[in-house]
Amino acid sequence: MPDSQEPKQGNNNDLRNAQFGGGFINAENVNAGRIGGDIWNIFLGQQTTLVGNPARPRNERILLAAVKEEVSARLRQSLHNAVLINLGKESQPQQVKRPWDAHIKIGLKPAEPIPDTTKILEVFDSQEIAGKLLILGEPGSGKTTTQLELAQALVSRAEEQPDYPVPVLFNLSSWKDDQQSITDWLVAELKSKYGVSKKLGQEWVENHQLLPLLDGLDELEPQRQELCVYAINQFLVSETRPLYLVVCSQK
Repeated sequence: MPDSQEPKQGNNNDLRNAQFGGGFINAENVNAGRIGGDIWNIFLGQQTTLVGNPARPRNERILLAAVKEEVSARLRQSLHNAVLINLGKESQPQQVKRPWDAHIKIGLKPAEPIPDTTKILEVFDSQEIAGKLLILGEPGSGKTTTQLELAQALVSRAEEQPDYPVPVLFNLSSWKDDQQSITDWLVAELKSKYGVSKKLGQEWVENHQLLPLLDGLDELEPQRQELCVYAINQFLVSETRPLYLVVCSQK
């Protein structure tokens, strides 16, 4: 969405009716397939194998390498080194409304089945979702694995395209201050998790050089989940609003 277009205010306490500009994935039915690839041994502050196009700034390549290792390790751990869950997906764009787009009218469309062969990256890239996606599902339905599958694809894209934002995994369970904006929280998490300086982290967030993938909303206490949803919606209409955003949560 161009910066000149200001989204209208929606219900700030509901992600399904958020300024999300995208769609909703129902993560319920699972089918098995295989994964491959190597796990990278990368540790910030030690000898690091850079990944990505050399045209990308070195600090971003270091971060990209760390995220690539994390995603690979988590996928292998959760899938017992062999199985990649390919979710049966159902598009329910009415769950996430884009009130400023009167032409698409996502909120009025019925749920549409998506073929099992559809990759989560295809859903993320679709015109209606436009890189802002809410993944909901019951415990054990595979929603986090779906997010990791998407993260893996986005890492590959960022490796090839030096101007594409670096996908980074964040867990909302660490959002402890009810008054803290998501922008400030992201900067703090970059420092805590990856050792990124506050100045550089702030620059990355403000310049849309990151693609946040947020998980763990349901790990917060129920009363704080509503506050966190409000903070996310404020982030989506702020000056630092992201070009892309993925949120993964229990229904």
